[in-house]
Amino acid sequence: MAQLALRDGWRWFVRGWQIFKAEPWLFMLGGFIWLLIEAVLIFIPVIGEIIDGLLLPVAYTGFVLAAQVIEQDEKPNIKTLFLGITKPELLLPVLSLGVSIVLYEVLALLLIMVIGPIGVALFALPMGVILFAALVFAVPAVALDGYSAWAALKLSFTKAGENVSALLMVYLVFLGFMVLSVISFGIALIAILPLICCSFYVGYRAVMAN
Repeated sequence: MAQLALRDGWRWFVRGWQIFKAEPWLFMLGGFIWLLIEAVLIFIPVIGEIIDGLLLPVAYTGFVLAAQVIEQDEKPNIKTLFLGITKPELLLPVLSLGVSIVLYEVLALLLIMVIGPIGVALFALPMGVILFAALVFAVPAVALDGYSAWAALKLSFTKAGENVSALLMVYLVFLGFMVLSVISFGIALIAILPLICCSFYVGYRAVMAN
């Protein structure tokens, strides 16, 4: 099976941008709601972190399903963005993916407490990369193709490993946008986050078709 290259990652972004432009206000509304929830959860010790980890795949799922609807030449609505928790067959696997994030956060915190900052460099950061690889295509696999959480995590880790170059390109684009986010005091994130999710949706379709 051929690996996708850097240029393929750029194509993911370009197509993700086209999908985003089809319904920019809906996607930005979703981004705003996501960031608003994040801002509230910051002020809730421990429980807020747990809820945040659980909800991240929910938000990602909403953007992925909205992207799918657009590619089917239909029109998504605000309800589409919440299907990760309102669609019964998605609720358990999507929240299960969130549990993996919560476990990572707990383990990273324990490492910092026990080993100190060096624990972040030696363990938490590499584990974060592994978690990203396990989740980036897992959410679309659950949302679009009905995979179980565990099967989706394994699939994502394998596909991410096979297509590092393409993912790296999307990541570099994301870093560029993060500069824009800093300049805008974070406001640009309401567009950046759904745009990246749309790009990963395109990436999932590509790696599954490859």
